[in-house]
Amino acid sequence: GKGKDGAKEGEKEKKTETAQDRLVKDGQLQSAASSALASAAVKAKHLAAVEERKIKSLVALLVETQMKKLEIKLRHFEELETIMDREREALEYQRQQLIQERQQFHLEQLRAAEHRAKADAQRQLTAKEGGVPPTTAAAGLPPPAPGAAAAAAPPPSSSPAAAVAAPPPGAAAAVPPPMAAAAPMPPSAAAAAPPPSS
Repeated sequence: GKGKDGAKEGEKEKKTETAQDRLVKDGQLQSAASSALASAAVKAKHLAAVEERKIKSLVALLVETQMKKLEIKLRHFEELETIMDREREALEYQRQQLIQERQQFHLEQLRAAEHRAKADAQRQLTAKEGGVPPTTAAAGLPPPAPGAAAAAAPPPSSSPAAAVAAPPPGAAAAVPPPMAAAAPMPPSAAAAAPPPSS
């Protein structure tokens, strides 16, 4: 009977020892798991911080790139504005030149009209004073000079016969018509005619 009791007590001790071992092992496992979780949390936090820094740097780079793009666009707009200003100045200069040319053209037209009016008035005055026919004055031909008229007229002759014979300038010579031949008188008329007195 004693042997059986001893075996039972030994089994009880083994059971108590195994329960303690399990508790120890469970505690060790928990501590190991907690330490592993703690280290994993630290690593995750570190990785999160690294990723956050990367994201921040990328965002800053993106903002900087956008700012550069805006600066390039602004510079391009400034160049376009400068080009447009130059073109506007060129157009304004051309407009001023066109206005000046138009004014010059109108002035030339006015001067030409005034010159024509003066020439017409001078021709009319010359025609009235010098007796130039209106057709000559209207045609714009210059009136004959007095010296030319004097040179065209023949010089007066000193002999009276030449003065009588020479017709006036511009007049046709008065030529007497030819006289008809005398008809013969009949004999009766010749006999009846009285003799000429001596």
